Amino acid sequence: EAEAPRPILNISSALELAEVGVHITAGKTARLSDMGVGKKNPLFGNLWLPPVYLSELTMSLLINMAAFEMLQGGTSDYGVSSYVQIMSVLMNREDDVRELRAKRILYPVFSDQETLDFFKSVCPYLQYGRQYDRVLQRLSHYQQDRTVRVALHKFVYNNLKYLLTS
Repeated sequence: EAEAPRPILNISSALELAEVGVHITAGKTARLSDMGVGKKNPLFGNLWLPPVYLSELTMSLLINMAAFEMLQGGTSDYGVSSYVQIMSVLMNREDDVRELRAKRILYPVFSDQETLDFFKSVCPYLQYGRQYDRVLQRLSHYQQDRTVRVALHKFVYNNLKYLLTS
């Protein structure tokens, strides 16, 4: 069976999601596989992710749970791996970590750089899960289906202070 192609997403950070009108919010549960994308209203999208308190213990647990998923030999949905990969996609700079802190998704006890380094260093070794594909596919569809609204929101988002002072 041929594997489906990976979704293409033209967004590479939490701040870029905000630019195109996708609000990141904390999910209602702490279950790592409880993440998704929906429409917040006609103008905005919504990405919800479970909040995580990131400590040395949590980092070890995430790595061990992801390893356990990989040992399941394809019978797992790879929920933990998907979560770590989504977080890695959303973080490319320390500003992105701060944005996820502000949105109450991440509660790291480490510096922003250490938090970023953790997700970026673990991600290449993880399996792609259905949740990862689903979330990226929905974000990609959001961007493709609303090209005019996304472009307009991006313009207003990036130029709001200039528009208000004019």
